[in-house]
Amino acid sequence: MAMLFMPIPFAVKDLHAWFKPDSQGVRERERAIDVLNRLRIIQDPPSREGYQLSKAFRKSLQQALTGGGNHQSFGIPCSALATEGVTVAFLDNYARTQWETILYFVVGSVNNGSSGQTSVSAGTRTLLQSGGFVKLKGSRADITQDGFTFLLQEVNAQVWTLLIVYLEYSSNLGMDSVDVLSFLFTLGSLELGIPYSTANLTRTQHSMLDDLADFG
Repeated sequence: MAMLFMPIPFAVKDLHAWFKPDSQGVRERERAIDVLNRLRIIQDPPSREGYQLSKAFRKSLQQALTGGGNHQSFGIPCSALATEGVTVAFLDNYARTQWETILYFVVGSVNNGSSGQTSVSAGTRTLLQSGGFVKLKGSRADITQDGFTFLLQEVNAQVWTLLIVYLEYSSNLGMDSVDVLSFLFTLGSLELGIPYSTANLTRTQHSMLDDLADFG
């Protein structure tokens, strides 16, 4: 299994073979590859003859697929007694409320909870500013051109856009990039509505829980 994760470049034509048949336009390919680079999933090798997985992503992927180390890649279910009432419907409603609050903030419609509305956390405000979606003036947010583009995207694209900004910004907070990527893998493998223990999470992963909860 370890052989699969050696830093061996793969040819450009091999990467292009992954694209959908109806998405073979050069601009679409370049855009997709740019996203992979921004997420630090792939990197150009010195020879420029292909691509290779980045060191952090390669290590996180290996841990997530093999369960290596003591990080508990796929989560540890815990007693449901502590989460009584936290149903899938509750989680869906919470996620929708939190995300709509972020969108309202981007367009300047949120008054920071003074009228009973859910407020946007200081960390989320800073992240939206770092991503260039808003310009903060005190407690007020003015939407930018990038902010308008963000609002016009579908929800799943909005989530990915904000996650890319989060991955780029997390290094400024001293967070371990391997931990960040590994934890995103972990979350993607868990089942919605099942409670999981947080006892074995790292400091970075605990911080991510708070941040991602703000996103919904």
